[in-house]
Amino acid sequence: MDIYFFGKGMKLEWKFFLLLRRMDKNKIVDQLKLIVASRIEETQKEIDSINFSKDNETKSSAGDKYETGMAMLQQEEEKAHAQFAKAQDFNRVLAMLKPDEVNTSVQLGSLVQTNSGLYFFALAFGKVVVEDNEIFVISLVSPIGQLLKNQNVGFNTSFQGKGIEIVKVY
Repeated sequence: MDIYFFGKGMKLEWKFFLLLRRMDKNKIVDQLKLIVASRIEETQKEIDSINFSKDNETKSSAGDKYETGMAMLQQEEEKAHAQFAKAQDFNRVLAMLKPDEVNTSVQLGSLVQTNSGLYFFALAFGKVVVEDNEIFVISLVSPIGQLLKNQNVGFNTSFQGKGIEIVKVY
């Protein structure tokens, strides 16, 4: 891992930017695959549990209670199936990534170092930590993704009142 120092003038104020090398995109993708696999497993268990509950739901003397319980289980099942489908979609996107590919502009699979942090462009996932580095995993269709898409090192812009400069694209 490379360590770069950025200073302000002659002052001894230094910021450390731990930069990830191209090969480390594999570690990010591997971490995301583990998280997605875990989500798929948890969601499948939830679906199985809901189905078990539905199969064992007995009609009581109060028919409305049974119908309400079944309706609630049906809503939970639909929600779990939606989460399962989303996790499978994440898996498909992760399978399309080519982490060994060197990018010169921001695109799907790019790891981008900006003056405000590290971004990995894949899917809307949020913050993950890989080797003590906070990386924001975001989609190209997100607002910041649209702003940085196809841009190169040196590109400057403003997002939500903050200046962003692309320092490096991996």
